[in-house]
Amino acid sequence: MAFASHPRSPISVSIINQRRFTTDATQVMPVSQWGKTHIVSSYDETASYAGGTDPTGPVVDWRSQFLVVAGKCGAKVRVSPIKPIQWIPGGTFPPGEDFDLILAPYETVLMQSENDVTGTRITSIEDEQYDGTFAVFSGNQCTSVGNCPSCDHLFIQQPPISHAGKTFALKGPSRRSSNAVRVTATEGETEIFGYGGQGQTDTFTLAAAGDFRDFIISTQRNETHPLTADKPVLVNMLSQGLFCDSPNWFSGWGDPSMWNIPALERATTVPSTFLLPTLPPSRDGSQPWLHSLVIACDSSLVPYLRINGSDQHFNLMSNPPAYVSIGTLFQSLTDNPRWEMAEISWDLSHPTHVDENRQKTITLELPNGFDMPDGAGYVAWLVGMANFDSYGMTVASAGIEPSPAKPCGLVSRKATARTDFGARLYPNPAANRTEIRWPAASGTLQLEVYDLSGRQRFSQALDAAQGQNSLNLTDFPAGLYFVRLESNGQSQAIRLVVE
Repeated sequence: MAFASHPRSPISVSIINQRRFTTDATQVMPVSQWGKTHIVSSYDETASYAGGTDPTGPVVDWRSQFLVVAGKCGAKVRVSPIKPIQWIPGGTFPPGEDFDLILAPYETVLMQSENDVTGTRITSIEDEQYDGTFAVFSGNQCTSVGNCPSCDHLFIQQPPISHAGKTFALKGPSRRSSNAVRVTATEGETEIFGYGGQGQTDTFTLAAAGDFRDFIISTQRNETHPLTADKPVLVNMLSQGLFCDSPNWFSGWGDPSMWNIPALERATTVPSTFLLPTLPPSRDGSQPWLHSLVIACDSSLVPYLRINGSDQHFNLMSNPPAYVSIGTLFQSLTDNPRWEMAEISWDLSHPTHVDENRQKTITLELPNGFDMPDGAGYVAWLVGMANFDSYGMTVASAGIEPSPAKPCGLVSRKATARTDFGARLYPNPAANRTEIRWPAASGTLQLEVYDLSGRQRFSQALDAAQGQNSLNLTDFPAGLYFVRLESNGQSQAIRLVVE
């Protein structure tokens, strides 16, 4: 399912996935920031326990997965799997064999695998009928992170490779002793230099686009970690399971979650507004959610950064808790003093951290009226933790210059509006035959059927005044097809499942 919103004023949209003991979140990118090429970032470990509630229970084969979402013009994409993947509800595609997908407007396609699908490349196929951009969401149904026996689902919107960068600042929420970092190459022969803390450095090479490397960083409150690459890379941070920090099932903070780390090249000076999620309490209610905002900011701008118009914050990490200047919470990024980092936290059970609706809206902003150095700005991500639960999502970064929008459905230089003009298939799914019905009209109706690879399997010109036609499916193998109808300057695509 896809949901489209067309607000009159700018808005911020995030999605929270939650059920008992498992939570994750992502900020949703506007359509103007969708891309034409994605490299999937996912995660998978074999030590994923049933339901995530019993480390002595059986290991369950949960799946990594990704979701492709088409925009208002539909999409035609090529998927290059690195592991066997399965289209849901049916169809398996082997690694190393590309296949094509045609998606109707706002249609979604879910792919899953028993393996880690990180590195799978999804590329738009040039076609006059589509605008070329699409969205990808990825993650895992339930997985451990860092070989800690705590299973949780992971969920992010995957940025396109146009958002990749070469310079990153890493810092995890301090309630974890360490976090995992995943670096994925967008080009071959990419050299990476990372700093894991406590004097530990690591230099490595990713040989091909889609190759990735994981490493662990310390998330102690006074540690920051620069990461640089000689070619653009995508970076994700993953919270490890609570058993990495505590052997006691009823203590410890958080469970696995995953979020994107924006490159410092994507630093923004535009105000960023987001809502701290209002979530149910932890399992026994003794540990309320702690929401931690991690900011990387150009050092020249730190004195001017404001949260909800103030340079003060009630800091729960102080001893005792007290109001402090936001600037005093920052510290220089190791080996890169141009940037500074801070962790700023809120506990919505604390009266100083909520409004009268038991909510908290956060706005990060810089004042207007002074010249900023080139490339200056800030990036930020939000991480929430409670017992058995955590989430993470990017909340501040600059977008890319969007490509000029073009009309949908340009066919043979004639504008054709892609819409739903009332055509229906019944039955669907179908075995031997399905009936196509549409509002009767004058002229000709062109009927075309495509398989999942984009190959045309059937084409027929019909009298639009008929209002219906029967489609014989006896020669169609079981699988997913797309029925495309065009009449009087309008077109409609309908997904058909043949059993």
